[in-house]
Amino acid sequence: MNKDKKVTLIAKTLRYMRLSRGVSQDKVAKHLGLSKASIGHFEHGRVDLTSERIETFLGLYKYSNGEFQEFLNGKQIPVLDLKYECLMLLEKIDDTKLRTVHAVLLGFVS
Repeated sequence: MNKDKKVTLIAKTLRYMRLSRGVSQDKVAKHLGLSKASIGHFEHGRVDLTSERIETFLGLYKYSNGEFQEFLNGKQIPVLDLKYECLMLLEKIDDTKLRTVHAVLLGFVS
């Protein structure tokens, strides 16, 4: 397992596919005999995904390999969870820029 987070396009696509079908991490984990944490590790790039594991997820989420490949080839992944997407972006911003973002956000909630 890799301690560093590196959300790959593959991981991001699989997470989108799971969420788009309304399937919880817990349900996937139970179906595959894994822990919920394992599913999270796959979706956050902490664990490498084998092609067999990807096929298993695609079958469970009822997506074809062709649909999966479309996303890998550049099809835009729709945003289903805006807060999550924003948090993922915030993790990539250095502290100097994050201070600016913080000030902007405060302006929206004040």
